[in-house]
This record gives sequence, structure tokens and C-alpha cells, in this order.
Amino acid sequence: MQLAAVFALLVVAAVDARIGDDPSPSGLGVRTCPSNEPDVVTCRRNALQSALSLLAGGLPSIGAKPIDPLTQIPPLILKADSPILKLRFKLDDIVMTGHANSVLDNLQVDVDNHTIHVVTHTPGALVMEGIYTLDEEVIKGIPMRGNGRFKLTMIDSTADVTYKGHPVTRSNGDTYLKLDSAKTKYTYGKTSYELTGLFGGFPPLEAAGNALINTMTSPIVEREMLGPMEDWMEQVYKQQAQYVFDTVPYNKLFPESENTITKNSFFLNFK
Repeated sequence: MQLAAVFALLVVAAVDARIGDDPSPSGLGVRTCPSNEPDVVTCRRNALQSALSLLAGGLPSIGAKPIDPLTQIPPLILKADSPILKLRFKLDDIVMTGHANSVLDNLQVDVDNHTIHVVTHTPGALVMEGIYTLDEEVIKGIPMRGNGRFKLTMIDSTADVTYKGHPVTRSNGDTYLKLDSAKTKYTYGKTSYELTGLFGGFPPLEAAGNALINTMTSPIVEREMLGPMEDWMEQVYKQQAQYVFDTVPYNKLFPESENTITKNSFFLNFK
């Protein structure tokens, strides 16, 4: 069954928002790390890490949506028809919590080629919840069907995301970044699943179904569905990042020199 497929996204809006720890004249706590600043990589990574707590509630001024909880996520749909896994799974009304606890492990920005590479992990729990429908069979075992509430908890999950885009100049003369991709590599960490409504919600069978999922089927599903899950996560990361890139001109996120910083510069800090 596909439950395994539901995993984490965590730092998604963090990489876009670039909130610094030095207050700016605008009062947003936003600063810039110009490309010619000594040790600019460390400057940007530190700023991005400090941004996570601020990003939890969102920053409308720079287009950053709340990341904890993270909502308005596209449905997750997983399908498989192989000798070891037959699966039809859909998750709607998805809510993720735990992104604000993410730790930034690596950040590389190529301003000229419009590429941003971010590696993060979540040392605590990253939780995904929603409403699911499931029809699954693993290795010609017991068919498992149900619909109801779905909860996936991941401990020590990691995400490696590479954003790639191209510049678009608007009528006002400002240049914005249009993302083409957000290629994602993901590891689940330690997972646990809770589903209501398995086998019609009959308590003994529902409990047995959850036990089977957690002990036997989830490793198979997580392995077999990793590719489709990473494709889905790319949609999520790209959507969240684009909110910011549609709001703040690219040259304000990534100024070339200190001279380009203005009162309204929105810094590009990471760690």
C-alpha cells in the first residue's frame, strides 16, 4: 500500500524566503548577502536557518506562505501494478507539520545559472496527515482497502532539492525567476503509519491492518514508490518556492553587490 509514499517536504519555503537575522529598515528582519560578500555561502546558509522559525507563520510581504503547518498541497496519487505491488492510493486535504524544525545541511546558489541546491534534514518528527482512499495488495498477500484519516510520522527524514529556473522580465522592468524544476531526492527516516477506516473500520481488523502496514508492507511501498513520491514532492517544493519568486524580483533576492541593497531589499541569506 502506498502509505509509504506520503512523506515530508520540510524546508520548501525556507529556501525561497531568505529571511535574515539582522533587522532591516523595513522592520521585516530581512537583509541581503551580496554575491561579492566574503564567505557569502555561510552568510546565506545562516540566514536561511534563522528564517525557519519566522517562516512557520508565513511572510506575506515576500510571498512566503506558512510552512508549519503547510497546507494547500496538491493531492498525492500513487499507482502501481507489478508482481510485488498492486496499489491505488489517493491522499487529499493534506497538512504537514514539523517543517520549522528543519536543519539546513548544505546550500549552493549559482546566481548566473539560476540554480539553487538545498539539503536539509528534520531531526524530529515530520508529520503528514490527510484523507485517504486505498486499494492495495503486496506480494499477493492480504488485500487491504479502506478510506478515512491518514497519518504518517517521519523521524530524521532528509530532502535534497535542486531548483532550476530562468529569468522573466515584466513590464515594470524588474526581473523575476520562473522555476522550471525542483528535482528532489528524499529519504524517509524512521516511519510510522496510522490509518482509520481499514476493513470498514472494524476495530480488530483495523488494528491488524495498521500493524501489517508498519511491520511488513511499508518498506516495500516506500521503496517501490520512491520515484513517484519524489516527483510529487517536486510539485510541492516548486509551488511553494514560486510564491516567493513571483513576489520579489530576482536581483533583490540575490544582489550583486552591497551597493544594490536598498531599504526594501529582501536578502538572500542561507547558511
